[in-house]
Amino acid sequence: MERRRRTHHRRHKNVPHEFLGPGSGDSDKREAVAFNHHHRGAENRAIIADNTNYPSIGLLSPLERTSMLNMKLKQCTGTSFIRPGDEINSRTASQLEVKRRSLLDVLDHVAKTTAPFASPETVSALMGMIAANIIHPTNEIWDAPGHVHWPVLQLVHETFLRFIMDPSVEPRTLKHAIRPSLIARLVDQLRTDDAEEREYLKTELHRIYTRAPGHRPLVRRLMTAALEQYAATPHRHGGVAELLEVYGTIIKGLSAPLKAEYGEALHTAFMPLHRVENTAPFHDGLSRCVVRLVEKDAGLAVVVVRDLIRYWPLSNPGKAVKNLSELESILALTPLAMYDSVMPLALHLFGLCVSSHHEVIAEAALRILLTQTMRAVIKDQFEIALDTLVFPLLYNTQKHASTHVQVVSARVLMHSVVWASPLTANTAVQSCRDQIDAGTTPAETVELWDILLDMVAHGPEEGGKVGGGVEFGGNGVGDGKVSVASGSRG
Repeated sequence: MERRRRTHHRRHKNVPHEFLGPGSGDSDKREAVAFNHHHRGAENRAIIADNTNYPSIGLLSPLERTSMLNMKLKQCTGTSFIRPGDEINSRTASQLEVKRRSLLDVLDHVAKTTAPFASPETVSALMGMIAANIIHPTNEIWDAPGHVHWPVLQLVHETFLRFIMDPSVEPRTLKHAIRPSLIARLVDQLRTDDAEEREYLKTELHRIYTRAPGHRPLVRRLMTAALEQYAATPHRHGGVAELLEVYGTIIKGLSAPLKAEYGEALHTAFMPLHRVENTAPFHDGLSRCVVRLVEKDAGLAVVVVRDLIRYWPLSNPGKAVKNLSELESILALTPLAMYDSVMPLALHLFGLCVSSHHEVIAEAALRILLTQTMRAVIKDQFEIALDTLVFPLLYNTQKHASTHVQVVSARVLMHSVVWASPLTANTAVQSCRDQIDAGTTPAETVELWDILLDMVAHGPEEGGKVGGGVEFGGNGVGDGKVSVASGSRG
């Protein structure tokens, strides 16, 4: 047994016990391991290394300041977190106050000094202090606003940001000082419910990505892994929006052609996030990432439209409307050369949305179909539009419970179908007439196609009436008028 324990220790002696990595197991277990390894509690590990009230760094001679800075950084190398239920006695409160004053003095010295981190000993002491303080369990107890540890933790974050952004610190120094295990912990720490702490963590990740190019592939991999884990097994995670915001900034600065890893991230992380039940907290950032990737590589539009259909929300109208808005942005970026690959999928999806009994979904789809972009798409893909859009639009003009949907459906039908290509429409409708005559079409479908036949036969100049509800008239697309006749349903 003793030999087994020694072997186990050798196997893991170079691996941080608290770091299991994003997606490597149960989050509660990961937090417990992290807490037990680094934060043994007030009874086993002091909040500060010593309780000495050191003099202010600014009061010392220039030759003594670096030494005092190192001493104060080492003094603060201890956990600032109190176990839930532990009593905050006078000794604990005194240690927290000493630590807070020391960190304030460090920040003041850093702000007033040129190249405060020039000494390797200072960088080593700083990173030791950061590693000991910045990682802590993430749950409602620790993340509660106004928790006793936050005034100290905020100063730790401020000090870390000053180090990352110090122009005198070379990128090579940053790469060696900030270890991969610490970056992984920062990504994992974004699960916290504290919005202010998440803002600091997001800024630190972004600044590390900007100032330490050697860590860029690692940062991208870790963020992608965290998003993949959340998409696969949705759980409590407060930082998805922040991860997407950092990723969106990264994508914005890319140049074409994109590396293959971005297409993989789109397929394995960004698009699967659309299947999460509640995307409201991060949908704007998610949509921004997807649209920016398509801006850089239009070939990704096919993947996006296909996966939007795959993950389409069937019982969440608000989410469906957001996805439609995202789809509209994607279609606006799609080049003409890719219409044959993308637009049939998009028109099929619009047909499903127009048929929706949810008024907000139908209205959102109809609004997009009335845009100049979609009119051009329908004209280019007219036969597919007839198969996927005409019947749902005709049905809406007669059967939909919303008067507004009836009216807008009629307008889309005339502007985008009948007037877009009347000759092609007439040919298609005559083909449908042959099916009607052969008796192979259901009775309800016959009635609706008869309405379209009448619309094509009369033309926009003569005007016409759809069923007993919606009337048409006008001399062109811009002058078309649609009104609801008396007796129509509301």
